[in-house]
Amino acid sequence: MDTKQARAALLPSLSASITQNLSNYPFPTNNSSSSHSTTGNYGINASWQIFDGGARTNNIKLSIIQNYLQIFYADEAVKTCENAVELSAEQYACALTV
Repeated sequence: MDTKQARAALLPSLSASITQNLSNYPFPTNNSSSSHSTTGNYGINASWQIFDGGARTNNIKLSIIQNYLQIFYADEAVKTCENAVELSAEQYACALTV
């Protein structure tokens, strides 16, 4: 889980839905003078988790630590590659002198 997702978990969630239906009948029915019918359904849902025993805040802390470790490992990989290039250059220079 990345840091943005972990922080977003602290916020409420909101969803909405809209459904529209149009029915066209070839002939008007006995109860209606119209040959078509329109219906609609509309809904909104909101939720907000109030207490989770600190799991969401722990997820944020864990995500920050994981990001730090990724940066640390990437820095170490760069240093390793720089050392490999330096060693290869030395080996090449030695090969030219032989």
